[in-house]
Amino acid sequence: MIMSTVEIPRHTHVNYNGSICEVPTAIFPEVIHGCPMALHGVLRRLQHLPMILIPVIGLIYAGIFCYRYTKAQADINKIYNFTPNGRCPECRNTFYTMWSPIIFSILGGLGLMTPLLILLIPILLIVGLAKAFIGLGTYIVGITKCCLKKNKPSLKFILHTGF
Repeated sequence: MIMSTVEIPRHTHVNYNGSICEVPTAIFPEVIHGCPMALHGVLRRLQHLPMILIPVIGLIYAGIFCYRYTKAQADINKIYNFTPNGRCPECRNTFYTMWSPIIFSILGGLGLMTPLLILLIPILLIVGLAKAFIGLGTYIVGITKCCLKKNKPSLKFILHTGF
């Protein structure tokens, strides 16, 4: 799988407490310790989506995502000596992307995303059935090709019988 990167250009960074500092250009992978740094990093990890929408289970996932967020922030701070936050205009998109799985998990864990879950279940069932039928069709085509190769008359048989 090809991993892309997120670049935050050199800028005057605004910290959480409002202080200002100069930071160099920072280049992050799209995911650090399971915490997404770019929106397509979130979209690639949609296998968690049905689970974070379930009440109470979403809160457990929120804890996991919060741990990953904290670990990613610590690594970024160790390497670049700053952390993306909502106060800095250059870092704002990365910060919100990092928080999005946590927010969706909390909303799902509190039951506020249940209507979305109700809509998502039939869609996932239809996609699963479509994949099953495609897999079954591929299997049938493969068996048919294999059987036709075995039952194909040989050259000796054709020459001997005139068939």
